Parts: sequence; C-alpha cells; structure tokens
Amino acid sequence: MKQFYIIILLFLFCENLFSQKIAIDGNKDDKKKIESIILQNKNFGKDTIALKSYLDPLIKSSDKNLHAVYYNILGSGFASANEKLNQSSDLFFAKSIEIAKANKNSGLEIWALCNYAFYLYDYKKTTEALQVYLDADNKIRHTEINSVILPSDCFKKIGYFMGTIGDKNEAINYLKKAEQRAEPNSKELAAIMDNIGYYFLELNQLHNAEKYIIGARDISLKINDQIRYPKTLGNLGFLELKKGNLDKAETYVKQDLKISTDLHSDHNSSFARFLLSKILIENNKIEEAKKMFNEAEKFAESKVHLKKMFFKLKN
Repeated sequence: MKQFYIIILLFLFCENLFSQKIAIDGNKDDKKKIESIILQNKNFGKDTIALKSYLDPLIKSSDKNLHAVYYNILGSGFASANEKLNQSSDLFFAKSIEIAKANKNSGLEIWALCNYAFYLYDYKKTTEALQVYLDADNKIRHTEINSVILPSDCFKKIGYFMGTIGDKNEAINYLKKAEQRAEPNSKELAAIMDNIGYYFLELNQLHNAEKYIIGARDISLKINDQIRYPKTLGNLGFLELKKGNLDKAETYVKQDLKISTDLHSDHNSSFARFLLSKILIENNKIEEAKKMFNEAEKFAESKVHLKKMFFKLKN
C-alpha cells in the first residue's frame, strides 16, 4: 500500500512538472515581454525534456523574437545538463543569434551573443569567448542602449570577462554601465559594485576601491546577502593589506573566512585562506602563515574544481 501511494505522488509530481509552461505577457511592449520571459527561466538540471516542455509556448508563438529566446535558453539548459561543451548547445546558441540577427533585433542579438560567450568561457574556451564578446561589444557601440535586453546582465558578463583576461579598465567601464542599470539594493548591484572595487584595487586606485567595496558591503548587509557580504570583507582586507594596515587586514579576512566556511562557500573560503596567509607573512607571523597556507592547499586539493584555481593563486 505504501508503494502505491509513493507511485501516485511521483505521478502527480511529474504531471505538475510537465504542466508548467512559461508565460507570455502580451500586454507588455516587446522588450519588457522578452525580459519577463527570460526572468522566468528555471533550472531543470539534467531533465532537458521538461525544459523543452516548459519553453514550448515560445517556439509555438508567431513572434520570431521569442524563437531566439527559446533556442538561447535551450543552449544554456543543455550546457547545464551536460556540464560541458556540447553540440546541441552550440547549435541552439547559433540558431538564437541567427534568428535575432535576421529579425534585425540588435538588442536581442547582443543578449544572445553575451550568453553564448559566457557558455564558451564557462567551459574554458577563452579565445573563442573573447571573439564573441568583441562581437557583442562592437554591436553595443552601434545600438541604442535602452534597446538591449537585460542590459545590466549583458554588461556585467562582458565586464567580468574583461577583468578575467586582464583588461581591468575595460572591466570597470562595462561594470559601471551595468551598475547604472541594475536594480537598486539588489544582489546584482552589490556584486557589480564589489567587483568594480576589486578591479580598482588591482589598479591600486585605493580611494575608488574603498568607496565601491563599502557600498557593496552596505547593500549586502541591508538585503541580507549572506554570500556577498563576506566577499566584501575579504576585499576590505585586501584593501587594508595594500594600505599597510596589517592587523586590520587580518581581522577583515578572518571574519570573511569564518562566515564563508560556515556557509560552505568553497571558492571564497579558498581565496580567504590564501589571502590570510599572505597577510600573516607580511605581519611576520610565519608559523601561522605556513599553517594557513597548508590548510588552503589541502582544502583546494580536496575539491577538484578548486585545484586549478589554487595553482593560479600560488603562481
């Protein structure tokens, strides 16, 4: 009898899952309609059949713009399902960009290009991602900004990428554009400001860095963003290290490490451990620094996805 009820519950769950459909609000203008659809995107894990079912209203629509959105979301969904580059995602992204271009919708094409570039970069195709981001950048320069779909997200992705490849000034330029268009007091805005601050730190523009990192910290506290808040503390520790205030730097980073460890935030914990070891060395606490560095290395080795990151940090 118990098994019978379990089967019924599973059936009802699956029926509910497949009955879910993305909603199209015909009362909104084209741009807002597209953005509202994208913001309804869900993570279906490895279940690409459920994803296709959910997106079905888009491909059945007579609106070609929605077809471009359909294929783009499918590209991202298949990438998440496969956890690697795959032919299906490649074809879906190409189809999305092709439709947006044929429909002469530059704002949608920019969004499609940015998502494709993010997919390539996420799976270590940096050179290919750079070319796509440059295509998006060129398109942005000839497009009315207000027509770009989800502009803050597009500019944020380009900014992060430019920072990663070492072009800190261009990263700041794009992240400032994203900042202007992000929702006030949002997780997105806190993340953007924190990263602008970090890139200013890298450029040794400490006054600008402090302004942005403190702004990000204050927002993350206000909205209870538990992931971003410790990151801002770590960046404030980095700032104090650059200023030569070693005790203050140590305090900030230890706070970052405690919170990040409690939250099981692997990447941030690793960065915090490594940064703390550097601060301890600078503060002539050699034995404590060695212990912290060994902890950082041991922790990174226990997490496959952190090994490559730690190798870069050591070198």
